Amino acid sequence: MGLSNSVLMVLVIGVLTLSVLGTVFNLKSLGSAEPIGFASSDTGTVTLTIAQTASLVLDDDTIDFGTCTTDSIASFSTYNSSVASGGENNSLCSNNASLPDSMTIRNAGGIDINVSMNVSMNGSTMFNSDSSKWYYQLTNGGGTSCNQSLQNIWTAVDDPLTDLPVCAQLLTYSRNGNINATVIFNFGAHVAMGGYNTGSPLQVIFEATAV
Repeated sequence: MGLSNSVLMVLVIGVLTLSVLGTVFNLKSLGSAEPIGFASSDTGTVTLTIAQTASLVLDDDTIDFGTCTTDSIASFSTYNSSVASGGENNSLCSNNASLPDSMTIRNAGGIDINVSMNVSMNGSTMFNSDSSKWYYQLTNGGGTSCNQSLQNIWTAVDDPLTDLPVCAQLLTYSRNGNINATVIFNFGAHVAMGGYNTGSPLQVIFEATAV
């Protein structure tokens, strides 16, 4: 027996109602779900590593006294790179317009350094005279460049094979108040009468180790 029009109408309305209710339920379920596709953390990381390097630079690496003679009366002649050409016995030297002259030692690295030095020969070998000597002395070149144990007194160079102190802690640029961390190296010679040198230069070797 066929269904009447009124019964069919009721069935259609019922199906539509169930469909609408199901759609509303599904939308509510989606609205309460956790969002997906976002980062699990809102913190990023940037890494920048700067190595600590020890670097010693000689901005001025030459001292030239010119050509000198010894005093014909005094037992010794003293030559000093830190004074003008007429000072001490520098007047006995010619072609020395650059005096006073010195070496400039600079910490160009990123860490404080301990600086020492040695020389290629002592004064007695250099000047063919047992009593002749080399001397050296340092001063700060800017600020308190050498923060510890600056060798600022005249010191004899007796043994060319022995490391000699220069500065126990030569600061970096930033730790010296943004002033170039330099020390000024002066050299002197105490030469006995009759001493001579055929022109062989003295080599000064500086060494740096990280503090």
